[in-house]
Amino acid sequence: MKKLGQFFVFLIICCSLLELNAQNTELDSLENLLQIQVKPDTVRVNLLNRIASMSYSIEIDNTLKYAEEAGKLADQLNFIKGKAESIRLTGVYYRYKSDYPLALEKYQKAQRIFEEIEDKSGIARCLLNIGIIHWKQGNYTQALDHYARALELNEELGNKLGISTCLNNIGIIYRNQGHYPEALEYYQKSLKINEALGNKIEIANVLNNIGNIYWKQENLSQAIAYYQQSLDIRETVGDKQGIAIGLVNIGNIYWKQDNFEKALAYYQNALSLGEEIGNQQIISYCISNIGIIYRELENYPKAIEYFQQGLTILENIGEKPGICEIYANMVSVYIRTNNYNEALDYAKKSLAIAKELGLLEKQKETYEQL
Repeated sequence: MKKLGQFFVFLIICCSLLELNAQNTELDSLENLLQIQVKPDTVRVNLLNRIASMSYSIEIDNTLKYAEEAGKLADQLNFIKGKAESIRLTGVYYRYKSDYPLALEKYQKAQRIFEEIEDKSGIARCLLNIGIIHWKQGNYTQALDHYARALELNEELGNKLGISTCLNNIGIIYRNQGHYPEALEYYQKSLKINEALGNKIEIANVLNNIGNIYWKQENLSQAIAYYQQSLDIRETVGDKQGIAIGLVNIGNIYWKQDNFEKALAYYQNALSLGEEIGNQQIISYCISNIGIIYRELENYPKAIEYFQQGLTILENIGEKPGICEIYANMVSVYIRTNNYNEALDYAKKSLAIAKELGLLEKQKETYEQL
């Protein structure tokens, strides 16, 4: 029997040129250096911003802490570039916390400052970050536009890491729209650059995203191979967010194989990590996927309970693609329980968002449900 409803798979984005390239040992060294570099000068501002950037995947609250300290010192020194970067990094924090409007406000403010001082590298980072917000909100045309502009600037600057980041994120948009060959092409280009650079974190990002392509094509053996490679790297560098993402995606494989007990264990472990780091998106996706396991076990009241919890979180952060997915999953439960009025209502809601965002695959699935 064909399984109705979709699980959330995680597409890993590259948030900036440094934010996910963190190693505990290097971060410790920088924090030790900060204790030595006490003079209130531009060197200390840059060091604070560097630490804020690298704290992203290890301790997100430190991103805000160090960025705000850098901003205050930059104000005192009238160090415009340092101030702009500190503002951008506060945007990174708010994006992580799923406060997309505030994150967008910070990114745009930083971009304006970088434009005033003609700092192309800073502009490119802001364009990339703004593109991510548009992606999260389902504004794919806007996201692609910002990624393309960031890519052009990075190519002009010869910034290979920036180029690979843009290529990966463009691939995500194509994947979301169901254009799998195009998505895979962009992912492979990004992977090739990162392998040449020896950038483990970005390699893990792209491997995960390639796994998602095979997941959508139901090539489970290839999907889990890429997911496991990505997870192994994440565990090596201690990236809790990345580990949670890997656990969710591997849990999806076990669901596909009807191993519900094992899938549920993976989702619950990922949920614990999501709650530990305070990532609302991970929490909502884990809750929603747990709901689908209960649906498969025919515990429909429990399934709806979890869907509603996940929906509340996603509505609060304004993530339309995720809302669309949960609506479709609720439809599948209401169909099974012969509650056709509720099913029809949520199917129409899901279809409206799918049309708004240009999600062709989701439109097809929802029409099937209707």
